[in-house]
Amino acid sequence: MAQPHRRSRVRARIRREASQIILQELKDPRVGFVTVVDAEVTEDLRHALVKVSVLGTPGVKSRTMHALADARGHVQSELGRRLGLRFTPILAFELDESADRISRIEKLIEKARSGGGEPDEASADEAPPAGGGSESEGSDPMGGGSAPRP
Repeated sequence: MAQPHRRSRVRARIRREASQIILQELKDPRVGFVTVVDAEVTEDLRHALVKVSVLGTPGVKSRTMHALADARGHVQSELGRRLGLRFTPILAFELDESADRISRIEKLIEKARSGGGEPDEASADEAPPAGGGSESEGSDPMGGGSAPRP
């Protein structure tokens, strides 16, 4: 089992080296604009999950993820050569859509600030309050009755 500081150093190197390999060495035309966002490594350093963000439409994202899956062996072997570890971590790629969520939230905030009318489907996905009623009906959201707490 790797020590925590060693694990975090390996994680940072995997993120940096995987990014360089993908951006500079992969010549696959299906690979779009890719950013390596993060890398997670298991405690024994045998497996690594590389989280990537892809700019573009869902089709572009899908093609890019398929291209990365096809190039996994090359990226993994090059990463093993660069890291110099006893065991090369087995790579997996995951699409990180946090940038899309942040962008959507920023647009909703800007729309709310400008007084922009009806909420769109992103806000319609929110669940109604628990219990189905409003808080003005005298229900305590903590479920402890209506008596004030000391």
